[in-house]
Amino acid sequence: LIFWAALAPTASAFPLPNSSPLYQFDGQVRLRHLYTADEQTHLFLEILLDGRVRGSKNQNPFSLLEIKAVKPGVIRMQGAKTSRFLCMTSSGHLYGSEQYSEEACNFRETVLNLNSCFHKVSL
Repeated sequence: LIFWAALAPTASAFPLPNSSPLYQFDGQVRLRHLYTADEQTHLFLEILLDGRVRGSKNQNPFSLLEIKAVKPGVIRMQGAKTSRFLCMTSSGHLYGSEQYSEEACNFRETVLNLNSCFHKVSL
């Protein structure tokens, strides 16, 4: 009891942030490198300082994106290096914008199970 009393004034407890997927809409930001691949192409999406969006063969500071849910099933993505938002024109052209627009910069997110994310390769 004396030991506890001596530590009580200096001991403090802080709650751990809840990382449960059930709480994904409380302001959490996920840091990810978005990757696409097919038989010929293997690229990471990157947002450059001038707002161009392109693919890079390697992960780099321009390909690191902050992904944040704005409402259930809808996310916005922002370049960690450039602070530009990933946006899309009505014709499907991607660009990096300094200004956030719900219409241009919100994307629908669909969570897939692991089995649908991998394709069997026959040798």
